[in-house]
Amino acid sequence: MIQGTETAVVHLEAAAAFGQVNEGMPLLQRVAVTQIKTYERNPRRLVNPEFDRIKQSIRECGLDQPLVITCRPGETQYVVHAGGNTRLKILQELYAETHDARFQWAPCVIHPWTTETAVLLAHLRENDLRGALTFIEKARAVLDVMALFEQQLGKSLTHRELAELLRSHGYVLGHSRISQFAYTVEKLLPVMPQALDAGLGRSSVERLRAFERVAAQVWARRGLGDEASFDGVFQTLCRRYDDPSWSFEVFAEALEMEIATAADERLHTIRMEIDGAQIDHQPDADEAPPKLLRERDVPLKSRGVDSGVESFETSPRHRATAEPADLQGSTDINALRRRACAVAIRLAERHGLADIVMPIEAQGAGFVLRDVPSAALAEALDEATLGQLSMLWWHLAACAEMTVAPVASIAALLPATSVLRRALEQNDATLLFDSVWTPDPGQMGDRLWRQLSAADWQDLMVLMETYRRLHQVVGAAGLTLWS
Repeated sequence: MIQGTETAVVHLEAAAAFGQVNEGMPLLQRVAVTQIKTYERNPRRLVNPEFDRIKQSIRECGLDQPLVITCRPGETQYVVHAGGNTRLKILQELYAETHDARFQWAPCVIHPWTTETAVLLAHLRENDLRGALTFIEKARAVLDVMALFEQQLGKSLTHRELAELLRSHGYVLGHSRISQFAYTVEKLLPVMPQALDAGLGRSSVERLRAFERVAAQVWARRGLGDEASFDGVFQTLCRRYDDPSWSFEVFAEALEMEIATAADERLHTIRMEIDGAQIDHQPDADEAPPKLLRERDVPLKSRGVDSGVESFETSPRHRATAEPADLQGSTDINALRRRACAVAIRLAERHGLADIVMPIEAQGAGFVLRDVPSAALAEALDEATLGQLSMLWWHLAACAEMTVAPVASIAALLPATSVLRRALEQNDATLLFDSVWTPDPGQMGDRLWRQLSAADWQDLMVLMETYRRLHQVVGAAGLTLWS
């Protein structure tokens, strides 16, 4: 027995006498906290935000559950086997501060040593159960597990092979998620450590990864250089904009500007090209489909009119986002539809309506509205902001032809629970007016046009100009938007 332990459960001796204890059974013992060390590969790297509260609880009431520990072959100290690193640190601190015997000894379940991989997976499972890990912490841990498996097997593993190995060890993780983790650790972590450590999550990583891919396609299609040259630009910008309050919008603006400068092209033209490529983007087999333009990095503020990261009045990505003159020459109906959809989503995203806009293929203006603004959003807004949001909703509805398109063409596209669908199918204008605030149309200028930021106003103009151009093109072809 390692020095510093003493048996605390007498019935173990009795059980041994009857042959009920073997080398594979965990043992319950009291172990000196000085004889235990935290697990070096612990997935959790940040300080537990509950550290002080837990410390006070242990100071007053003692440890309420045993630590789970093990011992590597040939070592003289135990190591935490599955969770409990925070509690061990607290006990060690309290004993150093007080020399109180209450904190010198900890009840411990002692597991026989198996493998390094099994211990790391045990810690990963324990943290998953408590939801304690950030995205980057879990990504690092999974890549550590992969390295251990490869060392153990003497060969490299694909993400699919790792997913199968993990499943055989009772830890289910899809290969697409493993691919995200690898991208995060291998590509983003060296150039964006502050943003990731501050809590940049899965949705933001998915969004950035997909944006990088479509931007690289535009870079290559315009003959601006090889893959390595684009990667150099991307990594340089990642380093430049790495910050705990990292903003996708600011980063995307900077990357678009780099492409526009390299191509000697206007920023607006490049942005429209990337917006179209985002909508057409087909995820790779190992890539989870992202919500590129609709997803927000952070919750809405109470006013529901910005991203929660920075004001859209000052964000460079949203200055001069549209130049209506660019629309005049286009005759590609589906390209115009994609443009209308991209701009509608961008407008909706800034005002808490991102989930309402739904792209459609080869019909209408390229998008429809799923429903009216949610009651929860409406209740969170003051009267002025609700008026602005409601009028914007009506502008989007007009460009999508929600109330003038054939009901048979449009209603079936909407969710069965949609108030808007019910109003259309029942031809009940009252139901619609009761569900989305409809201020006096004469107040449009005062409540909407004058209040919109420059970026929103430009995008609204682009959306209406695109709508007009769509009707000109389909009319010249003897068709309608809903043919």
